[in-house]
Amino acid sequence: MADEEGEALRYEFTAEQAQQGLTAAIECRASTHAQLALSTNVWPVVLGDSSRAGSPFEAWTEVKQPNSSLHEIELPVPITVFGHETQRIAVLSEATMAILERISLEDISSQLEMKPLSATDAPHIHLRELSLRNSGDDGFYVRSLTASRIASHPGAVLVGCEERYGTRTEQLRRRGKEPDTALAPGVDINKELDAVLTCKADALRNYTAGWAVLMGPLSTDPRFKGWKSGEDDEGNRWWTPPAPIAIAGMPVSRFVKLGQTLYAELDGDIAPALAERWDLPPYDGWDDVAFVGFYDTDTAADGWLEDRARIARAFRPGKTLHGCEYQQNRQEFGRTPDDDDA
Repeated sequence: MADEEGEALRYEFTAEQAQQGLTAAIECRASTHAQLALSTNVWPVVLGDSSRAGSPFEAWTEVKQPNSSLHEIELPVPITVFGHETQRIAVLSEATMAILERISLEDISSQLEMKPLSATDAPHIHLRELSLRNSGDDGFYVRSLTASRIASHPGAVLVGCEERYGTRTEQLRRRGKEPDTALAPGVDINKELDAVLTCKADALRNYTAGWAVLMGPLSTDPRFKGWKSGEDDEGNRWWTPPAPIAIAGMPVSRFVKLGQTLYAELDGDIAPALAERWDLPPYDGWDDVAFVGFYDTDTAADGWLEDRARIARAFRPGKTLHGCEYQQNRQEFGRTPDDDDA
């Protein structure tokens, strides 16, 4: 079901294969590639594409209904999903789901061993995560069985397989735990920045400190009184406290953000000296002279893996940057889409 460039072909299904593929996709039994091939055929039904004429999907018809966030399709013959028969499916941006009318959310959730997404914020959504795979340094793809009630379909339950991209921040929000963007009262900014920039904090503390520095000079927080901020000619943000702050025992009068990492700007071309002091090996991933020491992975309380990298790098003539890069990912089953499809 793929051409020479790996793109899913639209109509290489028989009517029986289309029904079987749909059932497998809804039950999370289909591979990612098979789900893509099916989705490539289903969306023309939703969009009323006339080029599907003569295909097995020609008999699939869209049902007009008031919910703009989903498209409903009636199948030519029923399918059986998790032992329950239906002839209607819902097509959403991240999933194709069966519409079941003769079972409650609680019963299907018990049958499939699901749990509420959030008992307080989303009790109408139940899910069971099946697999995770990393994508980059701070995100992941998760495949999960999902069931939910929906206001536009009273008495019905939507059940299906969801694949979505997420980050740790989004995962916390889905659990009703908004990550902090301001330092808690009583936190000493000087000590917190010292801990974050010397790799003694965790990734969530780094996230909070980064937001606090970004917004602090614009806030009424008395701890940021006298702080100034700006942007250099290369577009890098900078912040200056009213008095130097001690980072790793050295006075720092300016902080700079490159990419997602906050650095202390130090006087002198001292990256090699700092590397020798902190036992940081040379790093050739940047054009500048740089030294990076990678810490062993730690597992945080919420299951995320955290890598920290202490950095000393040349910045400009007479200036050196020192900071810590915090990388986050979930424990993985595989890095490519179908590694975890067995």
